[in-house]
Amino acid sequence: MSGPVSLLLVEDDPVDAELILHALGDYGYEVEHDRVDSEEGLREVLAQDRSWDLVLCDHGLPRFSSAEALGILRKVLPEVPFVVLSGTIGEEAAVEALKAGARDVVLKANLSRLGPVVDRELREAASRRQRIEAEHDRAQLEAQLIQSQKLDAIGRLAAGIAHDYRNLLGVVVGFSGLALRHLDEDHKAHGYITEIRGAGERAISLTDQLLTFSSTNEGTPQFVDINAMLSELAPMLRHLLGEDVRLAVELAPEVPPILIDQGRLEQVIVNLTANARDAMPDGGSFSLQTEVRESENASRDVVVTARDTGVGMDELTRARIFEPFFTTKNAQQGTGLGLATSYGIIEQAGGFMSVESEPGQGAAFSVHLPAADSQEGERSEAERRAAGTETVLLVEDNDILRRLLEEGLVSSGYVVLSAHDGIAALEHSQRHDGAIDVLVGDFMMPGKGPELISQILAERPQTKLLVMSAHPAPPELSGNGRANGFIAKPFTLAALAARLRELLDG
Repeated sequence: MSGPVSLLLVEDDPVDAELILHALGDYGYEVEHDRVDSEEGLREVLAQDRSWDLVLCDHGLPRFSSAEALGILRKVLPEVPFVVLSGTIGEEAAVEALKAGARDVVLKANLSRLGPVVDRELREAASRRQRIEAEHDRAQLEAQLIQSQKLDAIGRLAAGIAHDYRNLLGVVVGFSGLALRHLDEDHKAHGYITEIRGAGERAISLTDQLLTFSSTNEGTPQFVDINAMLSELAPMLRHLLGEDVRLAVELAPEVPPILIDQGRLEQVIVNLTANARDAMPDGGSFSLQTEVRESENASRDVVVTARDTGVGMDELTRARIFEPFFTTKNAQQGTGLGLATSYGIIEQAGGFMSVESEPGQGAAFSVHLPAADSQEGERSEAERRAAGTETVLLVEDNDILRRLLEEGLVSSGYVVLSAHDGIAALEHSQRHDGAIDVLVGDFMMPGKGPELISQILAERPQTKLLVMSAHPAPPELSGNGRANGFIAKPFTLAALAARLRELLDG
C-alpha cells in the first residue's frame, strides 16, 4: 500500500526526521508532513483542528516522552494510529508503550520495517473507520426504527380513541349547526353557538393532525379558501414563532379555492412555521404569501410561499430535505418526519412542494396546489345541503349522535328508521314492508353489528350502503358489486346530506 500519506512527526532531531521521510519515500509513499519537537509545539498544531493519517513519535525526546505525546493525542485524535520510533528503547519500555495504546514500536536502526508497519496501520485504520461508520449507520437505523415504532404506537393509540372522540366532536358540531338553523343572526345566542361550533371544528383539526402519523386517516378533501384559512391561523402562528420573529401574511386577491383536507393543510403550514422558527434562533422575519400561477398545462395553481430569514441550507441539505427521518436538528428537537409528512400531504392532494435556499440567506418553501372549480368552491353550505324523500336505515350505537343524525335527515325530508345496534337494525329491516334505499351505519360497534348489517344487505341487495367511521373505509366496501359510499367522522349534517345524494343519485 503506497501513495499519498499525511504524517505528523514528533521528532527533535532533523537528521533522524530526514531519514524517516526518506525511508517512507523509498517505500513508495508521497509524504506530506508536519514536524514538532516539544509538548508546546504538539498542542499548538493540534489546536489547528487538523487531522493526519499517522503519527510517528520519537521515544527519547529530551523534555517530552512518547507516553505524554500519546496521552495528549488520544484526547484530540483517538483514531489516528500512533507508532513509536526509538534508537535505544528497551523491551520493558516497548511493552509499556504498546499497553498505553501505541500501535507499534520501530527501531531507528531498522527503518526498512517502517514501510510495512505504515501499510498495516493505514489498512487497519481504514477498517476501523468502516466499522465505526457501519455501527453509526446501524445506530441511526435503530433510532429510526424506535422512532417509527413510537409513531406507530401513537397512531394506534390515536386510532383507538378517535372513534369515540370523533363521535363527541360530531355531536358538538352537529347540534351547534342545528341550533344555528333556528336562530337569527341578531339573536344573542347566535354568536355563542357559532363560537362553540368553531371550537369543535378546531378540535377536529387537532385530532386529524394527531392521526396524520397513522395510516388510519387520509383526510376528507373539501373546498378550502386558503386566504381565509391563513387569516384564521395567523394568531396561532404568531404565538408559535415567538416575540423575536415578525410575521407577515400577504394574501393575493381573488385566489380560487383548493380541494384538500383543511386540517392536514393547516398541519403543513404549522410544520413550515415551526421549522422557520428553529432556523431563526436569534429572531428574524417570516412571511406567508399566496398567489395564483399558470401551470404548464394551462391550468392554474394556488401557491403558498413560506419565507424566512434564517440560517439557510446548503445544496446537500436541500437535496435531502424532504426525505423521511432526515433532519439537521438533534434528537430532542425533531424526528425528521415533519417535512416528509408535509410533502406527502401535498402530493396526495395533487400538488408538490419546492424549496429555495442558500447558506445564510434564509429559505423559501413553496406549496403548489391545483385550483378547484371556482363555482363549485364558492357554493355555500346551505346550497350544498340536499333534500331527499328516500328511506334511510340509520345504525349508530352512540345515542346522542344517532339522535342528531336522525333529526338532521328527517329535517331534510328523508324517512328514517333508527337503530342503536345491529339487532335493532335487522328487526327494522324485517318489519319494514317497503324499500330501504340506503343503510347508513358505523361498522365499529359492539356485538355482532357488522355481521347483522351484512345480513341485512344480503336480504336487500338493492339497498345501498353508506359507511360512516373514524377509521379507514373497511374492506367490505369493495368487491361486492353494491353501490357503496364512505364518510369520515366527524362530519357536518350538510356533508352527510351531500354524500347521501351522491350515492343515491349515482
